[in-house]
Amino acid sequence: MSIQQPEARPDLGYPLIDADNHYYEPHDCFTRLIEPAFADRAINVRVDARGRGKLYFGDRQFRFMRVIQTDYIGAPGSLRRMLDDPDSKDGFVHREIIRGWDHPDMMQRDARIAKMDEQGVQAGLMLGTAMLQAENELHDDVPALYANIRAYNRWLDEEWGFNRDNRIITAPMISLVDAELATAEIERVIAAGARAVVMKPGPLWGRSPVDPVYDGFWSRLQEADVKLVFHSTDPRYLATLGVQFGESPTPPLQGQTPFQWYLVSGRPVADTLASYVLNNLFGRFPRLTVVALECGVNWVVPLLHDVDHAAHMGRKGHWPGGEVVGRPSEILMEHLYVSPFYEEDVVGLVRAIGPERVLFGSDYPHPEGVLWPVEFAARLDGLDERSVRMIMRGNAARLLGIED
Repeated sequence: MSIQQPEARPDLGYPLIDADNHYYEPHDCFTRLIEPAFADRAINVRVDARGRGKLYFGDRQFRFMRVIQTDYIGAPGSLRRMLDDPDSKDGFVHREIIRGWDHPDMMQRDARIAKMDEQGVQAGLMLGTAMLQAENELHDDVPALYANIRAYNRWLDEEWGFNRDNRIITAPMISLVDAELATAEIERVIAAGARAVVMKPGPLWGRSPVDPVYDGFWSRLQEADVKLVFHSTDPRYLATLGVQFGESPTPPLQGQTPFQWYLVSGRPVADTLASYVLNNLFGRFPRLTVVALECGVNWVVPLLHDVDHAAHMGRKGHWPGGEVVGRPSEILMEHLYVSPFYEEDVVGLVRAIGPERVLFGSDYPHPEGVLWPVEFAARLDGLDERSVRMIMRGNAARLLGIED
């Protein structure tokens, strides 16, 4: 697949707002602006004999994402044929390898703006990749974890900006491992203009997110109307649930077993949202908004059934965050936006939950995404024009505070 412009693309008649975009990080995204006291505990990159940067924390190599994608990744959209064909024998293997360094729009803001203009994209919510691995790798050194988070977020603001001109809206990283440090960092990034933050889904290291110790964090997130974004990663399911089934706790990303892929797909975000709604987080903080990006959507409809059933069965039991008033499924859908993978039944999702909470995301420049964002509109055949516009533009505009 060429990453050059195809001969013809559909024209929807309006610029798009892309809810799932990515950049590739340079080797020094954690080390460049880390506080001197933590310089020897910074996430760093070491280049091997083949020119591939390996991710380390101090002298310990990362266990899940071992090679930084900047140095080794598939071309944008290069996995589409495999993903669109359920009978494909290829699997998640990169065939058309590129280096982010060779494509300025994947690593530099001005070049990306020019690319967005070419793609017909007015604005996009943009996330990194290496940052999503930080919490799992550093959870046993909390001061270093937050030092690296702060360093990365400073780099992100300096290099891309949290929101400079309503074109590129980036999501700085946050972790709830330590409530006080999480609140301090959310205050800092809000003051710097953040409209969204990204956090790992999955278990919170033995503590409930509705524990009052987190009230300051949730209150500040709600007050500032900052969106909480979940994106797929390993949420420690491999090292907890996986090992209980005899699986390796630390497989490399592309070496996962089929069961490990199952564990880290939609299940972590579904479990996290179930915890939020059944423990009354949204009852206590009714203006929170959660966005699930690149987590799939096949879990959405079953989750809506399951949280209602769980509340019905457990209504005489203990409610850690206070009793939920109303149907949990309805409460959840008042707070949740979801972005489907291209290969999923997008129209089926829309018909199940309505178009108002569905976001289009190209996942550019990742290989599992689409090369040109407007290609996603082909997945909306059968929907009326109003619904298509909501998904391709209007919902994300409302979510990100951009005039539609």
